[in-house]
Amino acid sequence: MWDYSKLQTVYETNFSNGLSSAQAIHKLKEAGENLLTEKASIPWYCIFLRELTNFFALLLLAGSLLCFIGYGIQ
Repeated sequence: MWDYSKLQTVYETNFSNGLSSAQAIHKLKEAGENLLTEKASIPWYCIFLRELTNFFALLLLAGSLLCFIGYGIQ
């Protein structure tokens, strides 16, 4: 079983009352806000170019080029 009194002393809190305002402000300054970091976003044009240069897209482009060349020769 958990030893709740030990947890209260480790985390400097009280399970029935929680943190006091002074403790909360101190912990906020010490550890910062409880937020996830922003993920670096990739510009839309880089995503678009990546989609156009994958193997299957290049294969389709090459096939369409061959079709146009074949139609032009005919």
